[in-house]
Amino acid sequence: MFSTYIKKFYAVVYVITGLIYSHGNVLASEITPSHVFQVTQDILKQLERMHVANLTKPMLDQLKLDVPPRFPRHAFMQSINVLERIQVLKIVNGLVPTKVKSVPVKEVNSADVMEKVQMILSELTNFDKVYGLSPFEASAHFEEGKTSTEVFQNLLKAQEIVTQLGIPIIVPNDIFENAISVTNELQNIRKTVGDVKEISRPSPSSGKHISDTYAMAYFGLKGLQTLSKKPNFEIPNGVIVPKRLSANITTNDAQQILLFFLAELSAMKVVVGATEELTPPSPVAGQTPSTTYDQLGFIVRLLQSM
Repeated sequence: MFSTYIKKFYAVVYVITGLIYSHGNVLASEITPSHVFQVTQDILKQLERMHVANLTKPMLDQLKLDVPPRFPRHAFMQSINVLERIQVLKIVNGLVPTKVKSVPVKEVNSADVMEKVQMILSELTNFDKVYGLSPFEASAHFEEGKTSTEVFQNLLKAQEIVTQLGIPIIVPNDIFENAISVTNELQNIRKTVGDVKEISRPSPSSGKHISDTYAMAYFGLKGLQTLSKKPNFEIPNGVIVPKRLSANITTNDAQQILLFFLAELSAMKVVVGATEELTPPSPVAGQTPSTTYDQLGFIVRLLQSM
């Protein structure tokens, strides 16, 4: 009799725990990176199901997961990137894409990231019928002690796995659009602090490669790190720059630097009191590593002027 009561007690505890840690059943103020990580684990499970149905297997051995400590703002920006990749996958599969919202003008927290990763999972379950899958059921276990860096790494995996479902890789057009967004964010910050100096653009270059684009983006991020050390521009946890790559540089590597850039600028806007949200630029075509390099050169000049 006693053992029966014990079994019933643990059954109730299990159910309650499951409710607390299941997706969407935690108060926003109580959400931690561990809760977000749990959802990203289910994202990876859903992507694995899609690859099995697609008779493919994702290859992650070349994925660069050695990243510096990342914070909710970085995970948030990466989640936007994953959502944008999913919209391309929807188009390829004849589904209607949805508009991806940008970063709010606030210091991003885990609850904000949770909203985005839940959106990613919801978007991916829309493919169940397309891939002939049974309805997805969340099954990832909750694990204490997870960090925003681990959330970020799972989102890096998700981006790569989505791409390997048969959509185009990142191209210079994508990088150029992010460079325009960085430029607009910097101009917004300059306007907010009363900096109205006209900055000239560098002369057009030619013959640049993606490694040059990456190098200029990295140089710009280092410049932002220097700016963030000034009292008026200090942001929570500072700007942590990743190790610089010296070989096998891809378009995705250059894009990641610009996503880091945008994440840090979202925090800097809050510090200086900017209120204008970032408006994503219109899609562009015909961009090259050289035109992107020039836009990044202009970004460096903006930073140097500040």
